[in-house]
Amino acid sequence: MSPISFLNPLMLAGLAAIAAPIILHLLNRQRFRIVPWGAMMFLRQSLAKATRRLRFQHWLLMLVRIFILAFLALALARPLVKTAFTAYLGHSRTDLVLVLDNSFSTTHTSGETSDFENIRRTALSLIDTLRQGDTVSVIIASDTARPLSSDPSFELQRTKQAIVQLQPQPRPANMLRAAEEIAVQLPKLRNPNHEVYFITDGAARGWSTDRTGDWERVAAVFAKRQPKPTVRVLAVAAADRPNFAVVDLNVQPRIVAASSTARLTARVANHSSAAGDISATLSIDGIQKAAKDAHIESGDTAAVTFNIQFPEPGPHRVALDIGADALPLDNRRYLALDAVETLPVLIADGSPSPNAFRSGSGFLAAALQPSDEGVVKPVVMDAHALASADLSRYRVLVLANVARVDRALAEKLEQFVASGRGLLVAPGSLAEAADYNHALFQEGRYLLPAKLLSVVRAQPNAPNRVSANATWRPELAELTQAQVQSWWRLNPGAGTFTLATLANGDPLLISRRLGDGRVLQTALPLDNSWSDLPIHPVFVPLVHEMIYELAIPTQASRNLLVGEPPPANNIKTDEPGVFASAGRALAVNLDATESDLMPISPTQRDSIARWLDATFPDNWRELPSRISKERFGMQLWRELVALALLLAVVETLLTSLWSARRAPSEAAAPKMVMNR
Repeated sequence: MSPISFLNPLMLAGLAAIAAPIILHLLNRQRFRIVPWGAMMFLRQSLAKATRRLRFQHWLLMLVRIFILAFLALALARPLVKTAFTAYLGHSRTDLVLVLDNSFSTTHTSGETSDFENIRRTALSLIDTLRQGDTVSVIIASDTARPLSSDPSFELQRTKQAIVQLQPQPRPANMLRAAEEIAVQLPKLRNPNHEVYFITDGAARGWSTDRTGDWERVAAVFAKRQPKPTVRVLAVAAADRPNFAVVDLNVQPRIVAASSTARLTARVANHSSAAGDISATLSIDGIQKAAKDAHIESGDTAAVTFNIQFPEPGPHRVALDIGADALPLDNRRYLALDAVETLPVLIADGSPSPNAFRSGSGFLAAALQPSDEGVVKPVVMDAHALASADLSRYRVLVLANVARVDRALAEKLEQFVASGRGLLVAPGSLAEAADYNHALFQEGRYLLPAKLLSVVRAQPNAPNRVSANATWRPELAELTQAQVQSWWRLNPGAGTFTLATLANGDPLLISRRLGDGRVLQTALPLDNSWSDLPIHPVFVPLVHEMIYELAIPTQASRNLLVGEPPPANNIKTDEPGVFASAGRALAVNLDATESDLMPISPTQRDSIARWLDATFPDNWRELPSRISKERFGMQLWRELVALALLLAVVETLLTSLWSARRAPSEAAAPKMVMNR
């Protein structure tokens, strides 16, 4: 590193001003012509001496003026000198930036001390190395990074008190976001020494090293900063931290029927270097229902399954616990669900027929209720009767190849969906695109997720298929076997999600939210007129998944991660747990990625070191006592300004003195030369 750096290097452009005295000197230089005069021969020696004196005075004044401008330009650039000599001059003022990891993984305890306590102690000891005139900035790096104060603080004791009051939060770490926040804070640092410390538990998952482009942008900001900040990453936790965690809890089927058996599956991960045993306990509505033991190999995940009946319809609170370990926060997971007696579905058939399988609803109704024991209860209605139907009796409405929808019916459908119900739109050959777009789309303001453009027909011997990588649920992968001869080309509106596509890239299934409900739109009818989809076994789970997606549109919003927006303003999602909300259960869980305590790998460490020019001190406990010796350096801008002022005074005195001496002698002497 160069011993001299500049805090405002752009101001070095002011050095160009030193050309001004040189140019003025050349422009104002006197020019003479010689006039022969015999009597002047005896004064030649005296003239030569006077000429040398004048030339010396002019050059000296020009040099003084050059140095005045040069010193002023250098002072504005704020030079910083770090040499062995300046080390003897004492402590140089420092701007200290601390990034504190208070994600929930820092609650891991080794012995009697948690990792966060080590992080806190290290931060306090670093602040103790500061002196009057130094500043400190603290950035909290859990989830979304935020500074404790908007500007660097000179109040060191108050900052220490704020750190003492900090507690770990049930959120994941986000070191990339913290680095981006540092890039925002760097222009506010004014002292000659800039030191940045990432104080973490050393886990790799919080660094997001796969986001290379974002890190490169941060690196560019750090590289341009002068003086360049000293960046250190302090991993204060042990490299091997065993941990078991419940990373998922789900129920099948997604619609739980009261008095029927549902399958609850928990996935438990072993983030440890050795195999271990766990005991999982399942509770429903606060009452323990079942328990199971499992053996999990190192680095593996085990599925623990329970077959449970929910005897009463309505909301239920489910919790699974595996007992305490060194990181107890992630040993419990929650699930909120509704048990229903039946799921009534209304199918509005736009092409009814005595032969059900030639109508627009026959295959769909048969797939939804293959037997009388199913929870889904489809009711088929002629689409013409839809305008006068009582929709409040149904959880889901299907428009099966309905020809037209007027504005009055569209408003009725909007109210139906906004109240928390679901609508499935499956247009076919009868659908009038102009009518649909006018009544239901209106540039995305109303119900329809996508605008109907035109019907596309495949070549007879080259049918289209469903894309192998574009189904929203893995269990529907067999959709790729279906052949599609015709489909609507759709133009999705704003705020929509494409759940499945055809092999040529056209959307097949699009979703959007409206109020508390949801709308699904397909590119083809759910019969055999445009595809052979109904004859494939995957058709049954497909239509059930679509109905489940629509029947419980709010269930996803009632199973959240910590910090996600709640379904109501009076509910907080700051802590994990299962709560009551407007007569329904609300489950809030931790982000399971934070449970993986694997330390930063050598490859990741090299990447971080390259992006931030960072070092990773091994003996972090001794660092605070060592770094104060590195804080030396001198800013020379005050000295340079003083020199410029001193030279300005000297220039003024010399000009006055020489002008005063020159005036009498020039008045008394005869004119020996003639100006040209």
